[in-house]
Amino acid sequence: MRVVVVGAGIGGLALAQGLVRAGVDVVVLERDAALADTGGYRLHLTPQAGAALRGLLAPVAWDAVLAACAAPGSSRRMHVVDRRLRPVFHAPFEPGPGGEPHRMVGRVALRVALGRGLADRVRLGVRVTGTSARAGGGVDVHVEGGAVAADVVVAADGVGSVVATQHAGRPTSRPVGLQGLAGRAEPGPDAPGLLDDGPALAIGPRGVGAFLTLHAPAGEPAEVVWGLVVSDAAATRTDLRGRPDPRDAAAALLAGWDPWLRGLVARTDPVTLGRYLFHAADPRRTIAPWRVDGAAPVVGLGDAVHAMPPTGGQSASTAVLDAGDLHGVLADGSGEDLAARLDAVGDAIARRGAAAVAESVAPARWIRRTSSPAASLALLGAQRAVTGARGLRDAVRGPGDPLRR
Repeated sequence: MRVVVVGAGIGGLALAQGLVRAGVDVVVLERDAALADTGGYRLHLTPQAGAALRGLLAPVAWDAVLAACAAPGSSRRMHVVDRRLRPVFHAPFEPGPGGEPHRMVGRVALRVALGRGLADRVRLGVRVTGTSARAGGGVDVHVEGGAVAADVVVAADGVGSVVATQHAGRPTSRPVGLQGLAGRAEPGPDAPGLLDDGPALAIGPRGVGAFLTLHAPAGEPAEVVWGLVVSDAAATRTDLRGRPDPRDAAAALLAGWDPWLRGLVARTDPVTLGRYLFHAADPRRTIAPWRVDGAAPVVGLGDAVHAMPPTGGQSASTAVLDAGDLHGVLADGSGEDLAARLDAVGDAIARRGAAAVAESVAPARWIRRTSSPAASLALLGAQRAVTGARGLRDAVRGPGDPLRR
């Protein structure tokens, strides 16, 4: 049995690592020319995802992942703050079974670590254009200039997945009305102490939010990874995507915010900056595995089938858990019931993905709701008046919010 994984993202590489260890013939097709050629900054691995990833990797690869992680003590809680970075409430990151911690890891370093030992399995610089039934059974995965034969295809090519879009008959995600600007810089002597034990999400007026996290892997200088989360209205107002230097737009977006944060953004090296459009799948429309010509299975994982904005910090962990579930089916060979077992695990992946999407879009809604002047004034008043966690949650969430408990 040959498994072709389309996309060498976090989930695709994790799955490939596990399949190689199980002796499965696996090929990974990736459009990037190098694994280090990726956007993004810092990822959150839940205890469940960390345990799943350790089970998929060889010890040397797991050690490389740990070396790219910040110290566990830097992931004890999640802070919610106002635009002046004054604490409003926080939620602890509870450890998993056996004390498994939450981990924060650099995206580029994690992707490179997951590629260790896969040089002969990962084909870089390959653009996939679609799939079709192969004469005699199986699937042809079409690439520019040829095709790669497969018995099972895994769509792991992220937002805008070619394979998932083809088989779903529609795009599997859509823009959520938010844009991002992110970068990293040295924290400086006045960095807020609350970042020492966890990241912070700031919700401000006029459709602007910010995410901040202190990242200091062993032996490397500390830096703050920051990201602005901006409504389309706010991005248009400040010409976020049109300005040659987006820091100029950031200065306008952060007027009235904490001076340290404004200074952090201003001194960020432009080379580290990235601009993004946030997408999300519809959590009410789950995507099950498909069949090519009624037989050969195609299954998706991660953002290819349940894209979610980074506001929930769940995308990488969800992709790793998807990979672990698929590995459990694919690692034990083909068998007559392979398609049925992939259907079952695909349904479980879809349900988990839908829940993660619903939770991830909730903070995005909070930020979008502050876009109007009236909503901005209401938020500022609530932040001044509310001191308890539940009070703030009720102030910024609507009655249909999937995070309401």
